[in-house]
Amino acid sequence: MRRGALAAVLLLGLAGPAPAQQTGFPPQATRAEAADAAPGQAAFDRRDYAEAARLWREAAGAGSAAAKFGLGLIADLGLGAPRDAARARRWFLDAAEAGHASAQFNVAVMLDSGADGLRDVEAAALWYGHAAARGAARAPFNLGLMFAAGDGAPVNPGVAASWMAKAAEAIPAARERIAALRAAAAVAPRVFEAPTPLGALAAPDGVSLAWSLRPAPLGATVLVELADAQGRPAAPPVLLQADAPTAILAQAPPEVALLWRVSLIDAAGARSATMGWRPARGDVPGPRGRLVLSHAPGDAAAARLAAALASGFSRAGFWVSALAEPGAAAATAVSYRFAEDAALARSVAASLPALDASAVGAPEDGPGGGAPASPGAVRVRLVGGPAP
Repeated sequence: MRRGALAAVLLLGLAGPAPAQQTGFPPQATRAEAADAAPGQAAFDRRDYAEAARLWREAAGAGSAAAKFGLGLIADLGLGAPRDAARARRWFLDAAEAGHASAQFNVAVMLDSGADGLRDVEAAALWYGHAAARGAARAPFNLGLMFAAGDGAPVNPGVAASWMAKAAEAIPAARERIAALRAAAAVAPRVFEAPTPLGALAAPDGVSLAWSLRPAPLGATVLVELADAQGRPAAPPVLLQADAPTAILAQAPPEVALLWRVSLIDAAGARSATMGWRPARGDVPGPRGRLVLSHAPGDAAAARLAAALASGFSRAGFWVSALAEPGAAAATAVSYRFAEDAALARSVAASLPALDASAVGAPEDGPGGGAPASPGAVRVRLVGGPAP
């Protein structure tokens, strides 16, 4: 069972103080944060735990995630006071929510093992994902175990092998598992279905996104998107092989509402299965769909119609962009990329003046052409429009 493997391989439990040459802070800690927590670290290193706790409480009060992590260690290890797993998890969680990778790993381990009587393997997988995205060396190994055993994540030996490969440099035992996992992946049943969201965390160093999925058909890819509340890309979309690691860290503008989603795209690029847009920062609803309205640069009537349609569809809950772009078209037409979006395209066409179903086509077989490559998106190429 995975629990035995977890205990046997380097006792992959709570992350503790790093060697002195690393100053006790994970790579993502800011210089200011390291400076704030350094006096407490110095007291900790000389085993003056009462003084370390005092100094770290001061720094934690000022918002230092590294200091909160240190207080979690003191509580968990029972240094200078009786061990208090519940207090430790609270401190680790405070630090984890601020983006501290080692604290995220420790929260995951505590949830994974039920250290304070509360075991939640799905939540553990989420926090392992956040930690792995931020470079915590041991988190990929534990995620590999989860995907290998179907504990906290679906059984997916291909994804498990990818996580083990990521962990192999730091953990030799991970390297030993890769070949067997890849062999299992070669014969695993495959299904075309949407990835499952684990969660998103917006922190000062970026937005970590974590998901899970079952083995996908050969050649399928995973598309990860992060957008602002108006549907504008907040970070470049990421396209991964379907058996790639299932967490990333994206850089996005600070203090703006964000949404994210992960979609599975088939090998032909003709079908999609998406989990739908979800908040990554702030509480903003996802769109009903995405609409791209385009027209020739000199077509004033089409430009006026595009502006009117953009206003109406935006009020109806769509993300809408309107643009002038070169290219000839004989008549207004609607196109879409993925088969799952055909019904949305027909609905959009039905709401446009003087259009019917014959104006709707996928880019390969219809009059629309140039359909957007994002699931849930429809392109309308406008030609002319009502007189002003």
